[in-house]
Amino acid sequence: MGGPPEGDENDSPTAPTTTITSTCALHDHLSSIWYHFHDTTLDNGALGRAAAAGAGYASTTELAGGAIRVGFAPVEAVIARGTYRSMRAPFDEELAVKEVPRHYFCIICDQLMSEAVAAVPCGHEFCSACLRYFKEKSVGEPLCPICRQDMASMPLPARRTRDMISRLKLHCPFGLSFDVARGSFVPLLTVDDVVRAAAGNFCTEILELSRMWEHVVNCPSRPVGCSHQNEGCREVVRFASREHDRVCPFNSRFCRVCGYGITEGESLDEHEKYTCQAVEVGCPNANLGCKERIARGDLAAHRKVCPFEHPAVKEAILCAVKRKNGLEVRLEGLDRDLLMERDEALFHRVLAESLEGQAEKMRRCTKKSGSGSAVEGAEPSRRHSLGSSKPFSLIARCFGGAAPSPSRQVHWKA
Repeated sequence: MGGPPEGDENDSPTAPTTTITSTCALHDHLSSIWYHFHDTTLDNGALGRAAAAGAGYASTTELAGGAIRVGFAPVEAVIARGTYRSMRAPFDEELAVKEVPRHYFCIICDQLMSEAVAAVPCGHEFCSACLRYFKEKSVGEPLCPICRQDMASMPLPARRTRDMISRLKLHCPFGLSFDVARGSFVPLLTVDDVVRAAAGNFCTEILELSRMWEHVVNCPSRPVGCSHQNEGCREVVRFASREHDRVCPFNSRFCRVCGYGITEGESLDEHEKYTCQAVEVGCPNANLGCKERIARGDLAAHRKVCPFEHPAVKEAILCAVKRKNGLEVRLEGLDRDLLMERDEALFHRVLAESLEGQAEKMRRCTKKSGSGSAVEGAEPSRRHSLGSSKPFSLIARCFGGAAPSPSRQVHWKA
């Protein structure tokens, strides 16, 4: 297995868009990352200080008065004083949740088979790459490493074995810790409470081998170097953790409100608006009536004592608000009906006044037309017909309308 990659520890390969059943790429990647460890061997404090100076440790912490040392180390870093014991990637047996049957392991590389194939004619199974390499290095006709039969024919894909291996349940490697004293990886859920608490937010995922590659690349608990390691910081933190960035002495960007460092990729305005713990914000129950304004960092403590947080109070207030909203809707409907009635009454009153005015004009016009006929000297007893539309034209002019047709005969009695 190779050592840790050079360059920025935050760099990570792009996760494939499809799941892979081959374990080769997974093994190569697991050999190039950092792992958590805990050391309970005697006199480990001196080793921790020396290792931090030059043996490859990036983050070490002494617990229980120096009796326990925890931290992160890259693959191949020396982790035991006076010995050649070094950090390594976890074995397949250590990642597996249950014991893996031995026939799933390749006899050539002693690892889980990658793209398993079956030799012909014996049917023994190996990794595809291992069997190809074995045939290339064989002198003469290649013989099966198990039964020594001739296997000159092309091997066949062992599809059933590939499917069974891809379904194996494995622990996430970032939920394990290397026990220096025992020389093996153990789940952090089974270690001492002090070590488990110091490990931070480790991963507890259990997933199939076919999904392991994508999960390892994107796991939020993956150990990575501080984003300010180019400035000199040697701390190693969890991939999704931002707490170290806020207090990192190499972070030159600080919030003017809380005094902590601002994380990489976050602007000052975004920090003050969303994450600054010193900025005053309203209670989440402000819509229920709470008027308190507290620092964002004290919000959790306030919610424990906020009277509006009680379920019974919330339910009562929400019911009252719902009833109030219903009454407001009904009141708006009544107001709308009242306005419509007022508009209708006003319309009828204006219409009546208009009709009364038109009738008055008609009476005046009729009286004026009758006086004109008497001046012309018409005989009172004479019945005559009006063949012209002069009176109607006068009425039409008074009302601004068209005169009635002259064919209509109206008899006036003087």
